Amino acid sequence: MEDKFYKSKNYKKLGFSAEETEAIVKEMNLLLSNYFIYQNKLRFFRWNIKGRAYYNVIEEYNKSIVNTGENTERIGHRIMILGHIPLSDIHEYIKVAEIKQVSSFGLNASQMVVEILKDFEVLYTKMINVIDKAREINDVGTIDLIDSMVIQLQEERYKYSSWLDYEKFT
Repeated sequence: MEDKFYKSKNYKKLGFSAEETEAIVKEMNLLLSNYFIYQNKLRFFRWNIKGRAYYNVIEEYNKSIVNTGENTERIGHRIMILGHIPLSDIHEYIKVAEIKQVSSFGLNASQMVVEILKDFEVLYTKMINVIDKAREINDVGTIDLIDSMVIQLQEERYKYSSWLDYEKFT
């Protein structure tokens, strides 16, 4: 028995040329650059949390640092799968990233979390840009990868926002 679903689909080839993936990789390198700066910003913030806030938010910082490290690896690996070389120069990361390093000296934990929440907006926008480019050539692998990162980012945003709301009322 023939399945009409499979017959009606127009499948593209599974491999892509470097030219086909160029726009996706450009966006992925921007996401990679922002993730790199964001991860270091988290690390520096974590080192400067003081007082009661340390015990309330440190675990979330640690999870976020691990997640961002894993995500940068996943993005870099995906770029390689697509036939390109990931951006791998710290000076270039700093130059192209929208997320900027902020000195944590003098910031309290709530101010640091506000900075993190701003960075989530940048990361989310970069993720959506990658997904949009991947859809243009039906690159389901990249879409799936970034979709999982979006879900993770939304969960982290919820946790940090909830912590910040809690801090306002205590």
